[in-house]
This record gives sequence, structure tokens and C-alpha cells, in this order.
Amino acid sequence: NLLISVPHDGEIKIENIPDRRFGVKENGVCNYNTQSLDPKNLDSKDICKIVVGRDTFASDIGRSLNNEFRRLTDDRKYPHMIIAQLHRTKVDFNRDIHQAAQGHPIAEEIYNDYHDLLKEVRNSFGGLGLVIDLHGQNHKQNSTEIGYLWRKSELNAFDYSAPSSVSGVMQRFRLSPTEFMFGGVSLGNMLEAEGYRAIPSSRQMSPGKDKYYRGGFITQEYGSRDGGFVDAIQIEVPSEIRYEGGPELNSEYGRKLARILKDFFEYYY
Repeated sequence: NLLISVPHDGEIKIENIPDRRFGVKENGVCNYNTQSLDPKNLDSKDICKIVVGRDTFASDIGRSLNNEFRRLTDDRKYPHMIIAQLHRTKVDFNRDIHQAAQGHPIAEEIYNDYHDLLKEVRNSFGGLGLVIDLHGQNHKQNSTEIGYLWRKSELNAFDYSAPSSVSGVMQRFRLSPTEFMFGGVSLGNMLEAEGYRAIPSSRQMSPGKDKYYRGGFITQEYGSRDGGFVDAIQIEVPSEIRYEGGPELNSEYGRKLARILKDFFEYYY
């Protein structure tokens, strides 16, 4: 009951799907389907920006992780893997469909295919499981950012009152957020023990002034924020590991992440 999603490392650019564009605010709401308006001619406050950069080599980490899982379990247990092949300029699988596909029918069909598969796998868990949304970031901090949906400001204030994508596991084990994030069986501390900097962890309990991604659409939709016991966690791997350090560092991280997730999963699920 473990699912790894890699939504942003696709390379394919289908010509008959137009590139996604910035949106336009209309009555305070972002509209990404207004093709007649050119955001370049609008005031910046009326523009809804989008991100189209690829999480380069995040899928390589996912595949290394999967292969190591198979090796560790003699091919008996390994996670479900869903890896997007379409480039983010065409569809963003980690956004709501309005921003992700911008009203194009082919883009919407592909988007729905990805999320239908996520839902199918998640529903097969029978109510208990874990979704890992694997990403890459270029914050130049050489630190893995672990997202449970708490905002940077909330982590900095040690305010964990908002619902989290791991509310289910904390409820089952009667753990406080502090115990879950900074205890012995926490992803941050387990990554740190393998020599990788991580936020949040006992070493760095909050981002402070560092950049930090809290978790996007997939983590919000497929975790336990709104109830249930299927949790979701976003893992943002830094560029220093994904490609700046070469393929061996990328592969080694994937293998170690597999061991970490295996121990984490077997303990909590």
C-alpha cells in the first residue's frame, strides 16, 4: 500500500497541445482559459503565474528507489510507481485541472488519466496506505524538503494546528506533530542519519529564512488532511543530488531513500 508519484519529470511535448500560459485575474479569480487576453499587456497584479520547469532526473531517483525495494524484498514487495511522461509545459499533474490543462481537451484527457490511476491505486489500499509525491527543487540549499502541508510560516512558528496530509498516521499512533516529525522514525531524521540534510528534522526543525515547499495538489488531495488513513508526503530533492553531483549520487540517493521508506512504511503501515 505504497504509491510513488513523479509528476514533473516528463520530457514529451505533444505539438497539438498548446503550451500552458500565465492566467489572468478576473474578479479576483485566476482564469487560465482566456486565450484572447495576453498577460504580457497586463499589470503584474492581474497575472496568475505558472511554473513549467521540469524536475530533471526525479524519475531516475524513483526508478532507483523501486529497484532497490525489489532487491531488499527479493522482488516480493515494491511500491506502485506512476511517472508522468508529458512535459510540464503541456500539463501540470500537480495542479487542479483548471490551471493544469487550461481547458484544452487533449490535455484534460491526459490529466484525468494520470489522476484516475492515482485514485485507482489509492482506492485499492483499502483505507490504509501512503502516497509519496516525488519532486525536485533548485533552491541551492542542498536539503531535501519534506512537505506535510504545514506552511513555512506555520513551521517557523511551531504552529501545527492546521490539518496535515499525515493526520491519519498521527491519529493512529497518537503522535503529536513534534513526535512524528522529530522522533526516531521520522523521514527527516532518517535522511539526516544517511548523511542528507532535511527540513524538517531535529537538526533543522523549521525552514527559517530558507526556501521551502510545503506540498502541492497531489499531497493535498490524496493524503489524510480531510480524513481517512491514507497519508501523503511530498519529497523535494535538491538539484545538488538530482543532477549536479552526477548519476551515481542520484542513484545512491534513490537506493538510500528506498531503505528509508521501507523502514518508515513497515513501522507505520
